Amino acid sequence: MEVIIAVVIMAAVLGIALPTIGFVDQYRLDYEVSLLVKRLEYVKKLSGDMDIFVAKGYRDNNKLPKLVVDEEGGGYTCRIGNKTRESWSLPPGFMLICNRQETVFHRNGETSNCTFKLRLKDKSRKVVVDRVGRIRIE
Repeated sequence: MEVIIAVVIMAAVLGIALPTIGFVDQYRLDYEVSLLVKRLEYVKKLSGDMDIFVAKGYRDNNKLPKLVVDEEGGGYTCRIGNKTRESWSLPPGFMLICNRQETVFHRNGETSNCTFKLRLKDKSRKVVVDRVGRIRIE
């Protein structure tokens, strides 16, 4: 009788815990997405503080701050020129994919369209940056 009661209690606890695990994954994903947005805004602000021109009046994108996604998708880096200003790694299990390896903002906030997709197990969220520099979560 005691064994049956123990099994029923364990089943109830497990039944409550399993949906919560999925909720935790969604919370972790949302948190990492918000960090990615803040870091994109950080790179955009750095770019607004400087605008590098070459002698002929053209922008030199190689000297502007940019967000670079690691080739393996395990993190991303803020670089100015060839120097790394800051680097961020994603927690284990996360994968970041982007249609551009580098995202460069100009002084007025303009950039090329790009979509970041952050995945954790079977869940994913997108961060979209449009041509005028608006950053939104989908």
